[in-house]
Amino acid sequence: MKKMLLLNAAYAFFVFFWLLSMACEVRAANLIQNGSYEDGTFSPIISNSWVNVAPGGTKLTGWTVGMAGIDWHQNSFEIQSALDGQRMVDLNLSGGGLSDSGTISQSFQTTPGASYVLTFHLAGPETSFPNPRQVRVNVAGIEQTFAQAASHNLTLVWGKKDLAFVATASTTTLMFSSVNGSGFWGPFLDDVRVEASTQPIVDHYRCYTIDPTYVNKVVTLKDQFQENDARVVRSKLLCAPVSKNGEPVSSLDGVHLEAYHIQDRSLQPATRVRLKNQFGTTETRVKKPVLLLVPTEKEIIPPCGGNPSTC
Repeated sequence: MKKMLLLNAAYAFFVFFWLLSMACEVRAANLIQNGSYEDGTFSPIISNSWVNVAPGGTKLTGWTVGMAGIDWHQNSFEIQSALDGQRMVDLNLSGGGLSDSGTISQSFQTTPGASYVLTFHLAGPETSFPNPRQVRVNVAGIEQTFAQAASHNLTLVWGKKDLAFVATASTTTLMFSSVNGSGFWGPFLDDVRVEASTQPIVDHYRCYTIDPTYVNKVVTLKDQFQENDARVVRSKLLCAPVSKNGEPVSSLDGVHLEAYHIQDRSLQPATRVRLKNQFGTTETRVKKPVLLLVPTEKEIIPPCGGNPSTC
């Protein structure tokens, strides 16, 4: 009897943690249909490897094909391996230039003003073709180019790419296109997802020089690198939220940052850090602190105090 109770307890314990692990794996709903290109009419198959989808063709479930068409590949003797499942999409045809390449697009329901995140994986078979391999993405008024180092066609190396955007309409269209039509294997795509985002948009800022205001106050500052006193000397810049290349911005009239020159006599040793953003990944050293950025309300003053007759 005791043995049976112990077995039942162990089984209940196992089921509980299995359900818990399953719950942790739940992701936000993917708004893209057939994002891994597994579904559709995969025929006629050419060389037991790929299917050509003509512009306007309906073979590939959920997707609209444009320009010259695309090649729809499966794992085969010449291409290995798809990231998710057995199939992937190639945006180049015979390598005859951009006129010999295709586009692939899909429209999906969105909420205007809501934030979303696009993720997809990019590969480039054959290192003798354009390297890195590039793909252009258009979504919600944003156009951005992504690149991935080319790899051997039988050992594809996939790079995960992502792009945050804000929907501007109740229906949003996502489109992929090739940047370079040279080479019969162009940018390969797999595992495309669009998910609603709960993360706030982190704005870019453009900074303007301003007439200085002298402060001359001592404050205590603490960050990830150090804690110490510093003297705030004078204002130098006003930084305003900005949209870069059409990317989303929380509000162009949102929180501004006023930058103040500081005198910081701390002598902490330089710290090495790795930085990653849309311009690339670099390693550098964190050295002397020079500015303090302060959240600031901004009001534009009309010329002549709002009374043109006094100008």
